[in-house]
Amino acid sequence: MAILRIAAELGREGLVVNRKAVQHHMREMGIAGICPGPNLSRRRHEHKVYPYLLLGLSITAPDQIWGFDLTYIRMRRTWMYLVALLDWCTRHVVAWELGDPVEEELVIEPVRRALAQNTLHYPHLCGGGRKTMGIGIGERSKGGLDRTVGIE
Repeated sequence: MAILRIAAELGREGLVVNRKAVQHHMREMGIAGICPGPNLSRRRHEHKVYPYLLLGLSITAPDQIWGFDLTYIRMRRTWMYLVALLDWCTRHVVAWELGDPVEEELVIEPVRRALAQNTLHYPHLCGGGRKTMGIGIGERSKGGLDRTVGIE
């Protein structure tokens, strides 16, 4: 797909070049598109699936529900992982953390910072997608968090 887009862009700029020429030059220069491998969204049956605890709950106020998302960013030789803690009502970023590699603290640290500044009214955080990392927030202790479910 990238080859066709590059060939089309060069054509718009007045350079008539076909797909095979673009492909040849990209191989020569060692340029390749970054794309996910096959079946990355397919569920692994050995992984535990957590129930959706918010079914039927109306989210009407800020700091009622926080969710988090984990995404990866390609660097030159490695990957960095970005965790964003989001308020589901206002859709604002409550806290975030960038790290390498994915470890439990990458998710726990922004939750600690957010709880130090805000009050979560509903005692549960939700992660999205099939690659969900669940963290249940129990009673707040001196340490900040009572982890009921760890990262899977």
